[in-house]
Amino acid sequence: MMMQNHSSEKIQRIGVYGFILNTEREILLVKRAPHDSNPNLWELPGGGLDHGEEPEIGVAREIVEETGLIVDVQFPLAT
Repeated sequence: MMMQNHSSEKIQRIGVYGFILNTEREILLVKRAPHDSNPNLWELPGGGLDHGEEPEIGVAREIVEETGLIVDVQFPLAT
């Protein structure tokens, strides 16, 4: 039996990002770590979905991981 090497397969990740508005309707941005890919860039909080994860759950999880904030996901802006 021959085993295939899957290391050359392309993997596609789905990204989810959140607009977090305060009472003045200002948007929260987070700064990427200096050792991260695209270091020191400002971006919306978010990241990649886990396999089988719903987008609303994934974006809430990523926001907690990155900011410590518990959020109520209102509605998706785009997919």
